[in-house]
This record gives sequence, structure tokens and C-alpha cells, in this order.
Amino acid sequence: MEVPKEIGLALDLAREMATKEGEVAIFANRIIVLLDHAVTMLDQVGEHDATLQLSSGGAAVYAVELGRNKEKMLTERRHGGQSKPHRCSRSLYEAVVNVFAASDKPLSVQDIVDGIEKATGDRSEEFRVRVPLRLWLDVVPPLIRKHRARYRCDDSNNFKAHALEVWTDLSRSP
Repeated sequence: MEVPKEIGLALDLAREMATKEGEVAIFANRIIVLLDHAVTMLDQVGEHDATLQLSSGGAAVYAVELGRNKEKMLTERRHGGQSKPHRCSRSLYEAVVNVFAASDKPLSVQDIVDGIEKATGDRSEEFRVRVPLRLWLDVVPPLIRKHRARYRCDDSNNFKAHALEVWTDLSRSP
């Protein structure tokens, strides 16, 4: 990722100030360390963007965040909307992954919810189940396809590994 102009200018100024003597130089050197760290973090974000590309053009932003009960949650935020973020817990995400991995036919959202209930004994809300589905449709290349309200994965042999890798990539993002 390209370093923002402001960070570059601040780094140049800090390097100039580091040539001075006394406390100014000490303070400037501390700032240089912080700015170098910021540049490193921007580089890592650039690497992350290359591994997990989304095709939505920014219609939604996905992240793994800590929920109220300190459980990791997949969070989907839509730009321009006033709605609250949609969330899916790690356990539900894995349950959806397992239902997909075990199926050899296209699944409706209701089929997925029923499969999760059969496997876990818990009935999940459809809106939570749809969060990973939209994410998997949005990654490049897509992990699943949607046709007439049914979802299917093209590469069932590697689907589970790829879906869990998407979670891991999102967990690493800032």
C-alpha cells in the first residue's frame, strides 16, 4: 500500500529534527520509530488486501471483531446504510462451513439453517447465516455461487479450508 503523503512529510520532518541536539533529537527519534511502525503496518494491510479481495467495490466491509461476550464475530458493515452491522459468531460460521462441506447439492438458506439445527441442536437466525454467504460470494474468486436462491460451492474438496482461511485473513486485518 502506498504511504500517505502526510506520513511521508512527518517522517521527513522528524528525520530533520533528529539531526538537532538534546531533547528535540530524542523526541524526533521516538517519532521516527512510531512512523516507521505505521509504514510497516500499512505494508501489511497492503499484503492482506492482496490475499483477500472483495468484488463488491466497497458495498460492504467485513471484519472479525470481538463481540459483547468477547467471542470473535464476523461483522458486515454496509456503506451508506443506516442499519446496524450484521454479525455471525465463529461457532455459527464454522457450522455453516460444515453444512456446506457435507452437502453435494445446492442449498437454500432454509436448508443451511436446518442443517445447522440438525448438527448443533440450535436454531440459527437466517440473517446471521446470510453474513458468511454474502462474504463468500464477495471474495475473489468467490467460494460459492448463488442461483435461484440456492447456494453451492464449485470446489467442495477445498471449500472448508478456503472458508476457514477467509476467517483467518479477516482476523489478521487491522
